[in-house]
Amino acid sequence: MTTDLDNEAISLIEPQRVAIKNILTHKDVVVQSPTGSGKTLAYLIPLFTLLLRIKKLSHLYLIFPTWPKNETGAVVLVPTRELAYQVSKVCQPFADTLNITLSTCIGHKSKKNSNPVEDLGYGMTNNLEVVVSGSVVVATPGRLQILLKSEGVKKALKSLELLIVDETDRFVEMGITASVSEIMGFVPKQRRTGLFSATQPKEMDDVISFCLRNPVFINLSGETDPVKNLSEGKLTTPSSLQNYVAVVNGEEKLCGLLEFVRANPDAKMLIFFSTCRCVMMLGKRKVFSIHGKNRHGKNSELDKFRETAKSVLLCTDVLSRGIDIPDIDWVVHFDIPKCSSWFVHRSGRSARNGRTGKSLLLMSPEQTGYVQFLENYEKVKLNKLNISTCTAAKADCLRNKLIKLASSDRDFLELGTGAFVSFISSYLRHDCNVVCPLDDLDVVGYAHAYGLLRIPFMKEFKGKDFSSFKSVDIQTSSIPFKKAEKEKKRQIELAKRLEERALRKSSKTVHSDKKTAVGKKRKHPKEEKSWEDMASDIALLKKFKRGRLSKKELNEKFYKVEIL
Repeated sequence: MTTDLDNEAISLIEPQRVAIKNILTHKDVVVQSPTGSGKTLAYLIPLFTLLLRIKKLSHLYLIFPTWPKNETGAVVLVPTRELAYQVSKVCQPFADTLNITLSTCIGHKSKKNSNPVEDLGYGMTNNLEVVVSGSVVVATPGRLQILLKSEGVKKALKSLELLIVDETDRFVEMGITASVSEIMGFVPKQRRTGLFSATQPKEMDDVISFCLRNPVFINLSGETDPVKNLSEGKLTTPSSLQNYVAVVNGEEKLCGLLEFVRANPDAKMLIFFSTCRCVMMLGKRKVFSIHGKNRHGKNSELDKFRETAKSVLLCTDVLSRGIDIPDIDWVVHFDIPKCSSWFVHRSGRSARNGRTGKSLLLMSPEQTGYVQFLENYEKVKLNKLNISTCTAAKADCLRNKLIKLASSDRDFLELGTGAFVSFISSYLRHDCNVVCPLDDLDVVGYAHAYGLLRIPFMKEFKGKDFSSFKSVDIQTSSIPFKKAEKEKKRQIELAKRLEERALRKSSKTVHSDKKTAVGKKRKHPKEEKSWEDMASDIALLKKFKRGRLSKKELNEKFYKVEIL
């Protein structure tokens, strides 16, 4: 196969050709390549080629033409469940054709009274026996780390020939390099290792020095010489990707998003939000939505979106890495990401494998410094785009519709409030607070955009002036759930809270009355007697002065003793 690659008999794009050739010639590789440039095939092709080559060289090949049971030949480590699902889908045709067993293990929280070793689809399972018997294992590091407590898994990994770590920089950002390091202690030292990523952060140096032996560094960002040392922290973006920015007022931001979607009816769009609650709120409409909390329906939503041409998917950064969805026309950033480097990974969901693509960043006027920040630190140039159909009147009309929904359905009310609170919390945690601080954010404008009836209490808002907020004369506690069962439960809980509050208030009143009463009994009689004694003494002195009492009588009455 190496000869074929040299002669270009096999049609491969640059990152695939260079990486495959080096892995097949027994070299460790670190590959930095633009998002959507075919990194998955760049390690899967040599992976299956190596497994076949090694077994054909074995003297037992004629007796056991497939890879032996309970021996793992290759492991692919990925940072998220979604990426594990995607890699498994790409692996499955290879495994089926070559009669090689594929297993995928991911972290999975089973429901109460359910089987914790259920099949998760595409060979995805938590069943220990199935994982051990896989010739190729695709895994998240946390789950594999747990399975390594089993002697069967440790024994299976002794046959490992190739270890692939996909989206390596994501491991660093998520702080799970310790799991990777522990796994390295259970795999043979005489193996081949490949690290694949779109970035090369400084923190990866420790991982590289620990995991690899004399690695070949491959930078495929368009340079003439692809095999070279990687530039530290440099992001590589597809040349076919065009990035835009649209500036709209905070209270018009949601309206701007809807107007942009309406203006592109034939486009396939991926819209990123900063939190799950924002996706849950807007996902009430007829669009696809994916976030970290809908674990059980995530893959089906993703498949539906892949198969639907003119569609919109709302998601969080759970989809910003590695996930390949064909023919995405626009990636829209409704919120700025937690890390500025994630902007490129988000945008890279479009313009994959040489296709053209576009991304749009929506921001309010006080956030415009972020554009320069991206240009300086991430080398991303943004062109201005105007959403002419977005007006203040349309934004106000949209807010009234949201208020109407929130006023009649408590579910929507709580979703909107929760989305706003989570947005503010995430805004405090992004990596460019100097450029976009919370103090500069148009909080009232965003509260209007989310259709809030009240601005919720948050400690971050202490001392801030929200007098410009357009409050709504509606008692929020009286807004019911549309589902009768849910509303009945709320009323029971509300009655219980009111009863507890009344008991606490009554208890405080009784305690206060007792305290006052005790104080009066102890203090009042003494004070009254004192004043009476003083008045009596003054009256005696006046009588003595006027000659009505003798000195002897005065002494007797004043000192209450008889003078002899």
